[in-house]
Amino acid sequence: MKPASFLTLIPSSWKLWIKSNPKKVFVLSVSLMIASFLFSLLQHFFFPPDNLFGAKVYEDSKEVVTISGSKPTTPQVDLKKEHILKEILSFRQKAKNRMLSSKDSLKLNLLIQRYEQLTPSP
Repeated sequence: MKPASFLTLIPSSWKLWIKSNPKKVFVLSVSLMIASFLFSLLQHFFFPPDNLFGAKVYEDSKEVVTISGSKPTTPQVDLKKEHILKEILSFRQKAKNRMLSSKDSLKLNLLIQRYEQLTPSP
């Protein structure tokens, strides 16, 4: 069974009208594009998106206002960062005493990755 193409779905009377009136078809298609463009402009101005140009604005919130889509910093994130930094400093102390093992190096890599995830990139 052969799949139906788009042209076979159009009734033959419409095909004849399209072939006999190319200027009207052109005017209709252009007017449809203009109407679609105007509708998108109206939608943009009367119903603007929440996150415009990557800047998030928080009203009456404890989160810091951020620009260019970076992650907001909250007290919870700051606490996690401090905890990770304390662990990294303890590994530095182990390294000075030459007591690091292979498990410690894996843990250190994991901590660095977590810290980078919590820190917004510029």
